[in-house]
Amino acid sequence: MRKQLLGSVFIALLLLVGCKQPVTFGGEPRTTVYRSVISLSPSTTELMALTGIPIRGRTKACDFPIQVRDVEVVADLKPNYELIESKKPDLILYDRDLYGSTEVEKLKQTGAKVLPLGAPNVEGHIKEMYELGNLLSGEATINDYVIRLRKNIQASLGDRPPRPITAIMVIPDLSGHHMLAGSKSFQADMVRISGATLLGPDSNKFETLNPEWLLSQNPDWIIVAGASKDFLSDSRFSGLSAIKNSKIIGIEQDVCIRRGMRVEKFIYGAHKMIMLGEGKK
Repeated sequence: MRKQLLGSVFIALLLLVGCKQPVTFGGEPRTTVYRSVISLSPSTTELMALTGIPIRGRTKACDFPIQVRDVEVVADLKPNYELIESKKPDLILYDRDLYGSTEVEKLKQTGAKVLPLGAPNVEGHIKEMYELGNLLSGEATINDYVIRLRKNIQASLGDRPPRPITAIMVIPDLSGHHMLAGSKSFQADMVRISGATLLGPDSNKFETLNPEWLLSQNPDWIIVAGASKDFLSDSRFSGLSAIKNSKIIGIEQDVCIRRGMRVEKFIYGAHKMIMLGEGKK
């Protein structure tokens, strides 16, 4: 009886293999695996690089990792819908903060699945990564990334500054029209994990910096998304405590503003600098 049962199971497995039915272990059966992908934002292009699956089209601003620069540009300020359709994509990725409903509807007319990314916080970012991995049959590589990210998150949350501290994140402008990350932004959540409370406008995006407001807040730390000298050269802010105490963190602008494959890099770097500046090694 047992031999007959094992034989039946073996035959059933052969039938499944013969039918080539897609199966996702531990989850719902995968009905489609996407392989012809267009990426319409630098963040989504970075995330695609994690999967190891090449994209067939990118935006002019997509420049990381370096190999994506060989991919044809299908969007500048606006998508080139005809060119995108000619690529016959089965999946189009975009950042929900960058495209409106009219543009999204035009993308859907290509017949491809259109997936928005752009979570408001790091946990949402992780959830989106798993969704993307499932669509591309790349759960293993995405999981490797999430493990690294969670390791940095746990290390930061388990090692806090000796006192509550505040910070701002600024995109500098040589003409003095700096931009400040909002207190409800993705950047605010990264900074929180790194060890500080982000001060900023009541917004989920970058807004024009109000000099009077900044002077009144006098944050403990200033995170510059770009070259620190472009902000430090503004004499209006020379009296800020963070500048007097050299508590300035300069991080590559793209690492700060993109929800891509370098979120872990931001958390690791910002946390390390804050802890050193606060006297903890």
